[in-house]
Amino acid sequence: MELVGVVCTGTGEGSSFMRQPRYSQTLWLRLGRPTYPGTLNVKLHPDSVEQWKKLREGGGDRIPGFKADGKEMGAVRVWSAKLSVGASQEIAEVLIIWPEKTANPDDILEIVAGHPLRTRMGLKDGDEIKLGI
Repeated sequence: MELVGVVCTGTGEGSSFMRQPRYSQTLWLRLGRPTYPGTLNVKLHPDSVEQWKKLREGGGDRIPGFKADGKEMGAVRVWSAKLSVGASQEIAEVLIIWPEKTANPDDILEIVAGHPLRTRMGLKDGDEIKLGI
C-alpha cells in the first residue's frame, strides 16, 4: 500500500512523546536503531485518507499505555514504512505512529526515524512524500 501526503508543521507534542523512555526504547527495537526525539508530520492527500483508515482499523503493532510521573501515557500503534520524496531515489526506513489518544485529525500522520528527516532529506512544509507500507 502507498500513502501520499505533504510535509506539514506539527504541534511539537511528538518530541515530548518521543522522550518517554518506554516509547523510545520500544520504537528503537522496532526500527533497529535509536529514534530521533521528534516526529515528522504528514498531511495525507484525500485519496490516501480512506486507505489509512482501513489500515488503522485492523493493523499495526501496539505499544501498551503506561503511567510516567503520575501522567497517563496512552497506547500507540506502529507500522513500518519506507518514505520517499518526489522523484528522488532516496528512501528512509521509518515508522508511522498513531497514538490511540490523539488530537490529530484522520489526515495527519506522525513519522519516526533514526534521524531528523527534515534535515537529512531536505524536507520543508508542502513537500510531497510517499509512504510504502
